Amino acid sequence: MNMSQIDLGIIAAYLVITLVVGLYYGRKTDSFKDFAVGDRNLGTFALFATMFATVVGGASTIGISEKVFNVGLVFVFVCAGSSIHKLIEGFLVFGKMENCIKKSISAGDIASYFYGRTGKLLIGITTVMLFIGYVGIQVRAIGYLFEHFLGTTFTQGALLGAGLVAIYASFGGMRAVTATDVLQFAVLAIAIPLLAYWGLKQIGGYQPIIKTVP
Repeated sequence: MNMSQIDLGIIAAYLVITLVVGLYYGRKTDSFKDFAVGDRNLGTFALFATMFATVVGGASTIGISEKVFNVGLVFVFVCAGSSIHKLIEGFLVFGKMENCIKKSISAGDIASYFYGRTGKLLIGITTVMLFIGYVGIQVRAIGYLFEHFLGTTFTQGALLGAGLVAIYASFGGMRAVTATDVLQFAVLAIAIPLLAYWGLKQIGGYQPIIKTVP
């Protein structure tokens, strides 16, 4: 895909700014607790922005929109089940684990609190298995995106995208990840409404959507 020099400059600037922000805010990390949970001093907005930037991705924007277009508005109610599930989980499960969570820095520590060393070991094994697949999918996706939009090879794109995250995450831990997530939240908060506005303008407003969506 042919992109203008301005487009390439914007992408390059975003990648560089992300790396600089991650390294800057992670520079004071000096203990494993600080690395893992940011010394529990991240602030409500930072946590909100981190969760938003983590959860809202291609699947929850383009993916859900595509399903709504093909299946109908009923798919919105299907997706709402995920939000309801998280609310129930927060109130009924994690709401009763406050004291335990305050003493823990990982899911394994929480499991150990209730189930001992066996629970901690099982959580560790299953978490590694889960995130090998999850991270692999993300790396593969960014490799294809860079290949398509920037003209790199798949391998170059995967190494560039994954390497960028690995550098600041390894250097600054949770503080670095949270800082870059706040940056990504700001970008998403601006980009998604602009894309929605541009899309509506291209198709002539809301009426074509109302007539087309089942």
